[in-house]
Amino acid sequence: MGLPRDVSHSLARQLQHLNGNRYSQQELQHYRREILDRTLLDVRHILQHMEDSGVQLEDCEDKRNALFVLEHSDSTNEWAPELAIAINKLWANAIVRKAMTDCSLHLHSTPYFFENLPRIAASNYAPTTTDILSIPTTCTTRNQYVIPIGPSDLYLIDTYSFLPRARRKQLFESPDAILFLVDISSYNRLLGDGTYTTDNALAASMCDLESVVRSLRGHQVAMLLLFHNVASFKEKLASDPLARYLPDYSGEDSVEKAVEYVAQRFRQLSRAGVAVHVQVLDLQDVASVRRVWDTLNESVLRPLPAIAAG
Repeated sequence: MGLPRDVSHSLARQLQHLNGNRYSQQELQHYRREILDRTLLDVRHILQHMEDSGVQLEDCEDKRNALFVLEHSDSTNEWAPELAIAINKLWANAIVRKAMTDCSLHLHSTPYFFENLPRIAASNYAPTTTDILSIPTTCTTRNQYVIPIGPSDLYLIDTYSFLPRARRKQLFESPDAILFLVDISSYNRLLGDGTYTTDNALAASMCDLESVVRSLRGHQVAMLLLFHNVASFKEKLASDPLARYLPDYSGEDSVEKAVEYVAQRFRQLSRAGVAVHVQVLDLQDVASVRRVWDTLNESVLRPLPAIAAG
């Protein structure tokens, strides 16, 4: 909870790739089209939000580029050079960048593709593994993934993206292991009417974990707690103290101490029989995902064949 719905999907795809899944030429062509389509759609969404909000571009060339992008044909098998140039110049504009944040696209990888425009706009562009794994998912994305491990298979079931809370506990009655993903930067994302700072998305994630633990009903299980979005967490701490939202925190607003405090809060929600492993996850860093896999393989999975992801 409290994290983009595509985070668990992206992690599952990366784990699949680390364990031998490769992409055919047909798949690469499909992903190329999807990446170009999404990038064009995103920039149009931003420009439309600016228009609806009364935000004006100041430079005449930027205005022409915006009009050109909005009126351009939807056929994006290959971008015309002038379209790539127009989008690239718009992305360099501070007003456009701010509008992207303000309009809440819920597409956490959008900046990634904008920053790589010269490469993805090239006529010979072929998506890299990182490109493919950065594509945001949709609500129709599958929720079960199979990862071959020697003679057996690991089944990763994404329970939080498709089930109401009342039914999630049914999948936690007898899992072999659990991955629980947390957006640690969500500590200042207020819920409800925003009156109480203690009513925030990170605290809600703690409640969700407590609910999962209760659902285990004494079942012996290993849990890997993954903190996502640490870079954003670090930026927020500099101007918005963690203690304002988690009053029990009395340490300095350093990333290391704050992460350890949050980890300890989650560990306290566990019980006997639940072994909790805590790790930081950066989906844009292949080494970080590999460390997650190593932890799963060495501390959680052996000899377990299946996990559930929260």
